[in-house]
Amino acid sequence: IILNIENKMNYRRYIEYQTYVPAILLQTFLAGVMAGVFTWLIYLGLDRYVIGMIMCTDGNTACGSAQITSLVLALLVAHFLGLIMLVRAIVMRPLLVVLVSIATLWGFHAWLDGMTWWMGSLYLGLLFGIAYVFYAWVNRLLYFPVALVLTIVAVLGARVLLMSW
Repeated sequence: IILNIENKMNYRRYIEYQTYVPAILLQTFLAGVMAGVFTWLIYLGLDRYVIGMIMCTDGNTACGSAQITSLVLALLVAHFLGLIMLVRAIVMRPLLVVLVSIATLWGFHAWLDGMTWWMGSLYLGLLFGIAYVFYAWVNRLLYFPVALVLTIVAVLGARVLLMSW
């Protein structure tokens, strides 16, 4: 067996990453805060005044799904706006950042239920701002398969941590 040194795999390309200036991280954080605040406000408005009133009429068995329907619609609208802000901030893989942030914080309506509207907005804005920045930072790697594996590990770790509280 002849070993050819020139054909050895170059492992360095797997850990190369895009550098971010603080302004991009700040824009990413603000996009997450905006998406989180809008998500909570849209969710409350839809649940209390639109979908909740439509689905929770007398004798309607679909009332139990009013919260999840309101949640999904609020997530779609607010995080689409967050996605646009991430694209404008030149974040790598913005759709992946948005999707894994939602997957990580799924079930937030149960955590924040019973809080005042402004307190829920504040907490959810901070949570999504931190999640956006964290996953944007993880996804700086230029080699997509490595970034995807690290992202999945981070999501699973965050879900385990959040479920233990």
